[in-house]
Amino acid sequence: TSNFKNTIMNMKRLIGLSFDDPRAQAEIKRCAFTCVPVKHSSGGPDSIGVKVNFNSEENIVPIEAVAGMLVKHMGSIVKDAAPVDWVVTIPGYYTDAQRRALLAGCQIAGLDGVQRLMHEHTATALAFGIFKDIRKEFTKDKPTNVMFIDMGATSYSCSI
Repeated sequence: TSNFKNTIMNMKRLIGLSFDDPRAQAEIKRCAFTCVPVKHSSGGPDSIGVKVNFNSEENIVPIEAVAGMLVKHMGSIVKDAAPVDWVVTIPGYYTDAQRRALLAGCQIAGLDGVQRLMHEHTATALAFGIFKDIRKEFTKDKPTNVMFIDMGATSYSCSI
């Protein structure tokens, strides 16, 4: 990246966490970008914001908004068939607060069509089940054990 200090990456572990959360502090130490606390008008613990330079001005953007912008940008890549409805996969370890924060970030970015957040393993299992069901390979008499492995960019996880 030519603008390393202004590039936000590996943000999924920070979404929905308070700035003082020990998990957030451990991740922040590894970030190349600068994280700062962001106060909420409704009160509660400070969330995480990132400092970015845009048009030679320093701005602080909530990490949820950055995630929403990323999701929106992914949709803008498809020029001929811009999505109207969205289903976004999330890591299996996301808490309800992290799920709500990602949905809020999508709304901040102007994505009103997010229909559902789905755990990565659920999406994989659903795709597997649809494929097997079409081929009529499921039977009531013989249960099937299947391992679903998520080979993510930063971690691997599996479920049976």
